[in-house]
Amino acid sequence: MPVDRNKLEPAKLWNIFFEICAIPHPSGHEAALSDFLLKKAETAGLTVHKDEFSNLLIEKPASPGRENGKTVILQSHLDMVPQKADGVKFDFETDRLKVIIEDEWVRADGTSLGADNGIGIAAAMTIMLDGQAVHGPLKALFTSQEEIGLVGAHKLNQEFVAGDILLNLDSETEDKICIGCAGGARLSSDFMIDWEELGPGIKAYKIEISGLPGGHSGIDIDKNRGNAIKLLVDLLKNVSEVIDLRISMLDGGTLDNVIPHGAFAVVTVPEEEGEILVNATRMFASGARAQHDYEHPIMEVAESWYMPTKVWSREFAEKVLAVLAECPHGVIAMSKSMPGIVKTSTNLAVLETSMNKLRVKTSQRSFYEDDREAMTNEISDLFDAAGALSYVDSEYPAWPPKPDSRIASLVSEVYREAGLPTEKKAIHAGLECGIIGALNPKLDMVSFGPTIENAHSYKERANVASVKNFYEHLLTVLKRID
Repeated sequence: MPVDRNKLEPAKLWNIFFEICAIPHPSGHEAALSDFLLKKAETAGLTVHKDEFSNLLIEKPASPGRENGKTVILQSHLDMVPQKADGVKFDFETDRLKVIIEDEWVRADGTSLGADNGIGIAAAMTIMLDGQAVHGPLKALFTSQEEIGLVGAHKLNQEFVAGDILLNLDSETEDKICIGCAGGARLSSDFMIDWEELGPGIKAYKIEISGLPGGHSGIDIDKNRGNAIKLLVDLLKNVSEVIDLRISMLDGGTLDNVIPHGAFAVVTVPEEEGEILVNATRMFASGARAQHDYEHPIMEVAESWYMPTKVWSREFAEKVLAVLAECPHGVIAMSKSMPGIVKTSTNLAVLETSMNKLRVKTSQRSFYEDDREAMTNEISDLFDAAGALSYVDSEYPAWPPKPDSRIASLVSEVYREAGLPTEKKAIHAGLECGIIGALNPKLDMVSFGPTIENAHSYKERANVASVKNFYEHLLTVLKRID
């Protein structure tokens, strides 16, 4: 049932969040949002610093009598992951998000919401603008391009992270206090395509897989949600062994940190083998849906409106399909020291066909640098042995867990006193704490936030009650830091 947005609490936080939703801010396009927050802070008489990468630092004096307290940094990232449901027309660089409130949840209409990390931004800004909040010297740090490799955090100078305590507001489960996170790397592998001209008597078909849940390539990697690229590769590999199937285009996925929920191929077959392709695809789709135990995936095959003029050579196609099928995806190892937590994983994330090359993007995560590097090298070696040129786009360090952190204990205590027991956990996802901690090793750090489901997907949604709890606990934590 729809809910009146004017009844949401805290009203000031939600109003700022809705203003954020009206400003396009996918990764690499955060400047407008950064400027919006800058002007809001300047109007309130706060000190503001902005660097050339759109990272923004806002400083607020301590409450009376708290001038000698510890300096606290409220930290969030400016960018959102742009994802949309199949068939939805939406331009994340120009269009406003269409926010829907229903059944105690806030979501967007057919797209990701940007609650990751818009709620964190809104909470920090609400406190920075609140003259009644009690706290010591306070800073709000908003970084850019977090979702595509923590780029903004890598560009920070030490002045931006000077302080004693960092409260990262980028966690997504209300009952878990984050005290550590995995490090990551993003690998790109380029195959130069060997093209051949089409022969006579050929039909072109488009095979498309859609409707898989997708999700966050770290937090959701252990949920067996299926990988559209893997499914499509399996289909093409199996069918090409029995009919003369040739590939002209192979695309799938959207971003390195998203489990691919869709993929498609444009292929050709001799006219007399078209029916075999259609029937084989339908049989494969039925098996795939049974394997994943729900209505997903949707798999369609139809004659293509586009007739290619050339296709991949048989040798090139066989080589690429073989290594894509062999490429690992998912959980590689579970942690022994942190039960229930993924230690190392990899995501086969993106395929992009251009005029002369096929680009494959993967991402690797681990709490241990050696394991992450080994997994990245394993995939790089696999692709390079088949003729690719692989290179690491970006990498970032893990944030080693510190169970005895004083600030983590305080946050847990505040939640427990409010009747919301929490668990201290490390997460198999990338937070900027590892990078920031390397710049300022004396920082005591913790990450917490409201409940946000299905981040990095078009099903993303934020729980209304947990946002209220999160904000109230944040105010209490700041008040009790001495």
